[in-house]
Amino acid sequence: MDQRYILRIFSKLTSKEIVQLRQSPDISPTLVWLQVDYADQDTPLDIDYNIISIGNSQEYFSRIVPFKILKCLNYQAMDYPEIPRGHNSLCQFDFSTGIPPAIEQLPPYSNKHPYDPLVIQFYQAAL
Repeated sequence: MDQRYILRIFSKLTSKEIVQLRQSPDISPTLVWLQVDYADQDTPLDIDYNIISIGNSQEYFSRIVPFKILKCLNYQAMDYPEIPRGHNSLCQFDFSTGIPPAIEQLPPYSNKHPYDPLVIQFYQAAL
């Protein structure tokens, strides 16, 4: 069986926050910066993955969604070589078939909303 990964996604970054990280705002409809609240293990970047389930306390569904994690930064805008296990990070995702509605509907990056992260379970896509 393929290795599975789990991430908790808390919010999505706005263009203003992306620029503050000295990154270019997303110009593609498939790119989005997300606040990763927790990773269950070190998660490599720039690999083809497939989501198998996604949800929070309000909604949960299973479907295959291909994506890549292109960049991962700490809160001082320093690059991480991977999403580190157990740490918060800011990551750029590329959903080649379009950003899933559950991710589009995440609240903007802030500490002013209730804690109800999306949990995504995914695995490395077959070559």
